[in-house]
Formats: sequence, C-alpha cells, structure tokens
Amino acid sequence: MDYEELANEKMEFGLYEEAVEILNEAIEHKPREGEYYFLRGEAKHCLENYEDAIIDYDTAIELSKNHSQYYHMRGRSKYLLSRFKEAEADATKAISLDCEDYTSFLMRGDIRCDMENYSGAAADYTKAMEIKPNNPKGYIFYGDMKNSLELYEDALKLFEQASEVAPDDDRVYAKIADVYMELREFEKAVTYYTKAIELDSEWATYYKKRGTAYEKLDKPEKALKDYNKMIKLGPLLDEGYIYKGDVLQDLERYEDAVKAYKKVIKLNGEYDGLYNAMGSAYFELEKYDEALDAYKKAIELNQMYARAHYNCARVYLKKENYKEAFLSIERAIFIDNDKYEYSLLRDEINKHIDLFKPVKKEKTKANNINDKLGKAREFIVAQKYSSAIKTCKKVLETEPENEVAYNNLGIAYYSLGKYDEALKCYNKAIKIAPKYAKPYCNIGVLKEEEGKISEAIEYYDKAIAIDSTLEQAKTNRKNADAKLKG
Repeated sequence: MDYEELANEKMEFGLYEEAVEILNEAIEHKPREGEYYFLRGEAKHCLENYEDAIIDYDTAIELSKNHSQYYHMRGRSKYLLSRFKEAEADATKAISLDCEDYTSFLMRGDIRCDMENYSGAAADYTKAMEIKPNNPKGYIFYGDMKNSLELYEDALKLFEQASEVAPDDDRVYAKIADVYMELREFEKAVTYYTKAIELDSEWATYYKKRGTAYEKLDKPEKALKDYNKMIKLGPLLDEGYIYKGDVLQDLERYEDAVKAYKKVIKLNGEYDGLYNAMGSAYFELEKYDEALDAYKKAIELNQMYARAHYNCARVYLKKENYKEAFLSIERAIFIDNDKYEYSLLRDEINKHIDLFKPVKKEKTKANNINDKLGKAREFIVAQKYSSAIKTCKKVLETEPENEVAYNNLGIAYYSLGKYDEALKCYNKAIKIAPKYAKPYCNIGVLKEEEGKISEAIEYYDKAIAIDSTLEQAKTNRKNADAKLKG
C-alpha cells in the first residue's frame, strides 16, 4: 500500500482525520520514515491541533534534518500558537536550506509584522517579490502591512502592482477598494469593488463592502440592492440582515428595518448593537415602549454601552419622565463624555427639570431662527444628519452670517465623515465670530480623528482660552494630551 499517496488523497478532499489514521498505520510499519510524521503533522495542523502537529514535525526533522518544508510547517504551527520567536527561527532555518523558499519569506514577513519588526518584514516581502515577480502574493502581503500602518499611498502602489501581475485576481481589486475606503474616496472604492464583483459575483463580502461605500456616498437604494444580494448569497448569515436594517432606517422604512433585525434574532444573532438599532427603528415609529425595551436589552448585554443609555434618555424625554431621562443621559456621559450630542440632550432635559418654566415669548424672526437651530440640534441628537444639514442651510438662507448655524452644519458634516466640508463650516463660524469657542473645540475633534494630536490640542487650548467653562474642550484636551504622551 502506498500510504503517502493515499494520505495525500484524503487530505486533498479535506478528510484529515482519515489521513491521520492512514499515517498511524504507516508509522507502525515504518517508524523511521520522516515523511510519514511530516504528513501526519500537516493533517493535524489542518485539524488545528497545532501542539500535536509540532511533535510530529519535531520527529520528522530529527529523522531528516535537511527538508526546508519540515521547518516551514513547524514554524507555521508555532506562528498560529503566537510563539513568534520560535516560528521566526524555523522560517529562517527553512530559508537557509532553500534560499528560493518563497513561502518561507512570506511567512517570516508576517511573523515579523506581528513582532513589529516592520523593516525586517519589508525585506522579506521584497525578497519574495524578487523570487517570484509574477506572483501577486508578495505585493499583497507587503501592501497589507503598509495598509495596517496607515501608509495608504504605498499600499495602493503595491496592490496596483499586484493587479498588473494578476489582472484576473478579484482579491487584489477588493484590497485597492479597501484602501480607497480608508482614504474616504468612496467613488473609487465602488469602482474597484465592482471590478472584484465582476470577477467573482458569488462572494458576499464584496457586496457588503460596496454597499457600505454606497451608504457613504448617500446612495441608500444602491446599498440596499447590494445587501439584498449579500442575503441571497448567505441567507443563514445574520450580518446581511443587520446591514439591510440599517440602510432601511436611512430610507425611513422603519417597519421593514424592524423585520430585518428580528430575522437576525431568529438566527441567534443577539448582541447589544442589534437591539440598539432595533430600538432606534421603533423610536422613529413612535413605539416608545418597544424602543425602550430594545434599548434596555442592549444595556443588559453591555452595561457600558453609552449610546443605548443615551437612547433611553431620548425615550424617557418623549414620555416626559424627566427624572429617568436625566439619570440615563448622565450614565451615557459618565461612560463617554466626548459626544457632542450627549451634551445637547442633557441641556434639553435640564430645561424640563428647571423649577421655573421660561416665559412664552412672542414669535419674532430671531425666535424663528432659534427654533430652527434648536430643530437642527435635535436632528443631530437623533443622528438625522441630512435633515440637520437641510435645516442649517435654511437658517443660513435667512441669516447668512449665523455662526451657530455654521457650527452645527459642521457637526452634521463631520458625523457623516465629510471632514473637508465640516472644516470649512467651522472656519466660517470662527471668521464670523472669532470669540465663539465651540468651533475651535470641534476642529480639535476633527484634527484628533485625523491623527493630528498636537494640532488638536492647539485648538482645544484656543477654545478654553475663549471659554474656560467649556467642559468638552477641557476633557478633550486632557484625553488628547494623554494620547500624545502615550
């Protein structure tokens, strides 16, 4: 019997346990045959039994020390056990036995990445590319490292090289699209996800990612179409229904959104974010009891879920239970004191728990403007950013030099990820009213999001210098300083 051929055949069809049994018998017949131990190690590795696989590789190496593949596979098992130093040593040994061992250079590159030895990893990926310049893996692995280090332009160049080498590899186009998502160039991301889909129309993840890009472009109908395709390809995966539910909310189809979320629960996909999203759909349907139950379930699953506490406060405010509204928003702010909308909601709640109600004023143009600004803030609190933008723009049609409208418009743009537009609005607010502190603070938040911590601190300091009572600026400044110091 040719045990080796039979074991390889079983492994080719994923029958790893049967392969182990065959190799057990082979080893009984020839206990000094290193290849049998190596193959059994491979089968155990595929069964994720890495410790036992290493024992077999040890024996194979002891019986035959000059097989680079034996060291490579032992290194791979050790790598998956996070034994990085040992894995690196095995990859190095494999390379010493075969200086053209392409896969060992790639593996050692990955190991060194995880060890944060990025220069060593770069050298390994470069060597792999030299050995096989027409194989896309070296470019892809190197590009993945650059992407993880947020060196997006470098990553793009490497992935583009990979696409030249392998123009029919859908994964390469998806990776290019992923980088464009990081760069917030969503139109380009859609273009490359579409190329990936053209090459593999059965891979659900591509539809999910393109759907997300369409959402960023404010094209919810196209996003919904992609999420429906994703569900068709994977009807038993809860993720598609979650994305579908979220975009249905954007389309104000709240009943359909609830149905999508309930489908997730039927698939045993219970988690905090799901119930929070369902609560928000119920809230829009003015089914406040159902919304509150959903938000409470989210909190039951995660006591530190600030957004769910915040949403409970919104429901309690609607139900005129101001005490519970106040307690809920205080919990949200205690957990996460960086959210502007939390402070806005607390201000709104505080109006209702004051001892004296404000005197009703006669309607004037100024009051009308203030009402609209208040409505814009409500839209921001409710995460209806497009509505907030429309409302702010209406204010600016009447009062084009209103700094508060520009500041709120900036917040809405920022919340949608449109940082350039947000910055223009904040700067316009500052130009109109240089002593208005809030836009300085908001520019600080934007700079911090871009990783420009020192610049963020400068803006927080400007805000504090203008208004020493602006708690958000003081808290943000403290947190940014901690980040800067590491």
